[in-house]
Formats: sequence, structure tokens, C-alpha cells
Amino acid sequence: MAFEPGMREVGRIIGLKQVDRRKLWAIVMLAVLVIAVGIAVAWYYGVLPGIPYTGAATLTIFAKPAPGLGVTADKYLGPCEYYVLDPKDNSTIASGSITSDDDWQVEVNIEAGHPGYVWLAVLPPNNTYYLWEKLGDESTIIDERTYFKVPITEKEVSVNAYFIKVGDIGVVNSGSLTYSASIFTSNIIYNLTSRAALWNLTLIVSFNVSGLDIDSITLNGTTVSFYHDDTDNDEIIDANEDVFIWLSGKDFVANKKSENVTYVIAITYSNGTAISSGQKIEADLTFIAYKFDIDRPFDFEKMTKITLATATAYYTRS
Repeated sequence: MAFEPGMREVGRIIGLKQVDRRKLWAIVMLAVLVIAVGIAVAWYYGVLPGIPYTGAATLTIFAKPAPGLGVTADKYLGPCEYYVLDPKDNSTIASGSITSDDDWQVEVNIEAGHPGYVWLAVLPPNNTYYLWEKLGDESTIIDERTYFKVPITEKEVSVNAYFIKVGDIGVVNSGSLTYSASIFTSNIIYNLTSRAALWNLTLIVSFNVSGLDIDSITLNGTTVSFYHDDTDNDEIIDANEDVFIWLSGKDFVANKKSENVTYVIAITYSNGTAISSGQKIEADLTFIAYKFDIDRPFDFEKMTKITLATATAYYTRS
């Protein structure tokens, strides 16, 4: 019959469409499977964007001398303590010492189910060391100890705890001189010990006379800030009023070399002729800095002020 070839053609087309649909379905299923495997792998290794990794992980903690010191931990450090806390309840995951026996590193197993981070504290051998830099951008205080937030973003995470020794100051020259002009400059020379640092290094100057002005202060040629503690608000540096010279500000000054480094503070005074001829000005110099509380690094309220060196400069008007 005439309509039979037409029906066969219709059947052929329908069959092809069914085959195409089966192919399309297979492609879709394959794509879903690939995506699912990709997500599973990313989740397993903790690299899935936007979703915290909560699987098991190993945190490796290293204790090291500060970068650039050119010395090994064996020669520079002593035993350091570490504490790892679970943020969910602040319970201890692990604690102990990092020593040369461990090659200055320790591995901590973090069980699955963590919230994507842990709290970590690493303490120096004693208070003659500084923690060179914070262990994380965020911190908290638990039981009077500062802990830093360490993200656990994948199966293997490491943290470097860098330390540097607390330095010392030696006054080479207090800057005594004889002057005749109204303006004169005193050069104070001091050394900072090798492979060491000081936090908030400050020079405090006070005088036995009133009337001197300070025009400028430089440290190795770079201008530094100072503050006059003007107790009577008369804008005159009076006898026994302190002038604070910020040599590092609230930061470290570090000597990473293997030998002492020399610094020169140039203080330019004016109004020197207000002092009677032949009179001797005594400028008492006191270098101070701050030690960290080893349990509360970078917490200024817990730091200890230390006096490093004292000297007296004599300025005599001719």
C-alpha cells in the first residue's frame, strides 16, 4: 500500500530520535559523574572554594630563627612549647615541646569535624626571645595566653614560628661637645648587638636647664619622631622634662648581622645662646625597649619595659 513507505520513514526518524536521546542522557550522566568526582576530590583535599574543609588533617609546626639571621636553630634556639586548641570547646588537641630531637618540628593530627581552623600558641625558650611575627591574622586570649587562628584548609598545613633574641645597646659616644652658635648638633653613637632585635626602642633625654629647643632628629640620616612631655604646657623644654625619641616606634629594630651594628642619632638644637656662656648643659640619656610576655606576644599592656643603657652628654657654651 502507498502509505507503508511513509510509515517506515516515520519509524526510522522516531528510532533515530530515541537513539539521540539515549546518547544525550549518557552524556549528561557522564558529566554529572565527573562533577561529582571533582567535588569529592576537592572536598577530600580541602580545596573547594567557599566551603570550609573539615576533614582530617596534619598540622606541622616549625620553630625557626627569624629569617635572615644566617644561623641554625640548633645554635640559636632552645626548647619551644606549643599548644593546639579545638575552637569548638577550647580543649587541648595537642601540646608539648619542639626541640632539636624533633629536628625543630612537630606534627599534630587534627581529627575530622573541626570548624576549619584551630587555635595555636608557640612559646619561645624564655623571655630573652621575641616571637618575630604573629602566627595568624586573628588571635584570642584563653587562660591568659594568646592563641592565633590557623586555618585548616587542606590535609597538610604548616606554620613557621620564628624567634629572635632580645638585643642590647652599648653607648659608644654620648655626643658631648662645646658650641658657640645658637644652633648646634650632637651626635649620639650606639651599637645594637648581633642577631637580635628590640621592640619599641626609645631614647629618653632630659636636661638640667630650661630653654633649649629641638629642631630635628635623625637616625642614620633618616628623620625620626620625638615627643616632648611638656608638663606645664609652656612649649619650652624645661629642666627635668623628658623628650622621647622614637627609634623604632611600636615595631622591631633588628640587627640580623653576625656583628654589632652602629647607629648615629643626630639631635639638632636651637636657642643654645639662651644658655649663659660657660654654663654646662647636662643631657641625661636613657635607652629603653620592651620585652614580650612570652604568653602574650605583641600585647603592649603585658610587655615589660627594660632599661638598656644610660649616659650623660655635656654641652658647654664657649
